[in-house]
Amino acid sequence: MKTIFESFFKEIKKSLESSDFWIFSAKINTYKRYRRSSIGPWWLTINLLIFVLSVGLIWSILWKINLKVYLPFFLFGMVFWEIVSSTVNKSISVFKLNEQLIKTVNVPKLNFNFQVSSIILINFLHNCLIIIPLGILLNLFNSSFAIFMLIPTLILFSINVFFLSIIISVLCVKFKDLDMILEHIMRIIFLITPIIWMPEILPEKSLFLKINFLYPYVEIFRSPLIGNFPDLSQYVSVICVTIILAFISIIIYEKNKNKLVFWL
Repeated sequence: MKTIFESFFKEIKKSLESSDFWIFSAKINTYKRYRRSSIGPWWLTINLLIFVLSVGLIWSILWKINLKVYLPFFLFGMVFWEIVSSTVNKSISVFKLNEQLIKTVNVPKLNFNFQVSSIILINFLHNCLIIIPLGILLNLFNSSFAIFMLIPTLILFSINVFFLSIIISVLCVKFKDLDMILEHIMRIIFLITPIIWMPEILPEKSLFLKINFLYPYVEIFRSPLIGNFPDLSQYVSVICVTIILAFISIIIYEKNKNKLVFWL
């Protein structure tokens, strides 16, 4: 077990030393996706904004919730979901898209997981152009120091994105049908997580929320943005899940990294 962790962190070190590779790859990936587009990756931000404004207006009327309360709740929830869904979608195909490189060049395979993390960061920074103006418009950032709680939240998110990417990317190469299974699972998770609906509609301390592992994640992200301090228990839950996720990802990666080239 000790050897596995030593090997993993040695490869982490090698990947960090070649950071130019995966940062450049992330930029190229973004440029290629939106080449010959006048707006480029800003389409991500525009699509999210249009979706949130249209659906948010309808849901606030149907549920009879003040639009000034529901709109930031829904928007920040959707920004969180973009991080989750993009991590899953990018990780599914990251090794497949780099198949020729993996087969011909001896580079640390964790480079490609760092590449996914970089792409997610680029997308998130684009979405910040929705978060910041809305927060200023609704005076969300001036009313509390809770906004500073985003710092540990984003650090935890970065770690989770990286380790989740490892698990999904390796398993999707090994099990070819897993990408289709994940597509259906993601739809279910979206509906059962308080992204479009408020937790207040459920009874207090509902078991439904307790067993949803994404609930504390969305709360520690959304609460500071709407001027509230997240509960300490939510941070504890996220840290515990992060440790478990890291342990599982290291085991999966070290047990399968030398076989990936044969599965591609």
